[in-house]
Amino acid sequence: MAKIYVSSTFLDLQEHRAQVERVIRRMGHEDVAMEYYVAEDQRPVAKCLADVAACDVYAGIFAWRYGWQPKESNPDNLSITEMEFRQAENNNKPCLIFLLTEDAPWPKKQMDKDTTKIEALRNTASAHHNADYFTTSDELARKVAEAIHKVFAPSDYRIPVWGCLTAASPMPLPDEFRDPLDWIDVTRAMLPDSKGVFALRVRGHSMIDAQVKDGDTVLVKCQRTARDGDLVVVRIRIAPEVFETTLKRFYRKGKYVALQPENPTMVSRSYKPSEVEIQAKVLFVVRNIPDARASRAR
Repeated sequence: MAKIYVSSTFLDLQEHRAQVERVIRRMGHEDVAMEYYVAEDQRPVAKCLADVAACDVYAGIFAWRYGWQPKESNPDNLSITEMEFRQAENNNKPCLIFLLTEDAPWPKKQMDKDTTKIEALRNTASAHHNADYFTTSDELARKVAEAIHKVFAPSDYRIPVWGCLTAASPMPLPDEFRDPLDWIDVTRAMLPDSKGVFALRVRGHSMIDAQVKDGDTVLVKCQRTARDGDLVVVRIRIAPEVFETTLKRFYRKGKYVALQPENPTMVSRSYKPSEVEIQAKVLFVVRNIPDARASRAR
């Protein structure tokens, strides 16, 4: 049974949410939704974001309301709906995106007077993920069921695990002259293109709040660039001929690069760009369970 986090504004999509939650339960999964906190748009931010981080799949449903914007600790004036979406991306969750079609009949009172923010969120979500479109609550429920089925369908790819990611060693790379440590099965719905993707075992506790724990496996793709907030494998020069490999969040801070752990006992550290080499971006995290080959990317 998987945990599916259902994210949307509430009052305008109440019927649609109810249909989606019913179909999730019929499929044998657990729906995690704001109704279990409070039946309105204003809901406890910390609880919502923690539940997104702990879920297996995020389902974002977007019509024409941007939603409630919490006042505290929110300098960018993001809505809780956008916060949940960003949290899902930051935690490398499979994101299922569903957008109300532009020509669907929709009451004006259920639309923002200024749709700039919701349009930007819709555009971002559909640019980052394969979005599907709906007109009615029945159509939405059917499409959600189809998308969830694809996520948990039999695997399409076997991804090799090439080694362990440890601070004292270089990042293990694919090697045609040796056998991988193991294999990870993933579906095409979660990974449309497996070219250049491989897996590494994680050693350490620096990313536990990003749901990456000691013994977990990360699916990565080699690349030399990153956006702020990306979870990346980086090589740090800590002395002229001494290097360290680490898994951290990447941020640009003026003239420096900040590498941020997701562990309250650890601190972010800043480096000159010349001291940091991005080696790969994390695509998914696979939980540490006894039989890794039976696992599903999360």
